[in-house]
Parts: sequence; structure tokens; C-alpha cells
Amino acid sequence: MSKQEMMYSHVEDYKASGLTQSRYCESVGIKLATFSYWVIKYKNENIQNSSE
Repeated sequence: MSKQEMMYSHVEDYKASGLTQSRYCESVGIKLATFSYWVIKYKNENIQNSSE
């Protein structure tokens, strides 16, 4: 599994969890700044893919 796949999986788990980003990051041991970057990247990629 690539880093992107792993982080996108975390983003999906976070969205389903109902937790805040900071609480989710605490629970899985990811830095908030790193996770926030991947959340934005995931969101932008999904917006781009849905408009094609």
C-alpha cells in the first residue's frame, strides 16, 4: 500500500468516525499538520474527479 493509499484510507476512516481531526490524529498517532495536508489533497482530488 502506497503512502497516498494509506493516508486516503485514514481520511475515509476519519470522516466515518465523527471525531475532530485532532482527536482522530491523537487516536492513530498521526501529526495533525500532516493529516490536514492529506485531507485537503483528498478533497481536491475528489472534486477534480467528480467534475470530469
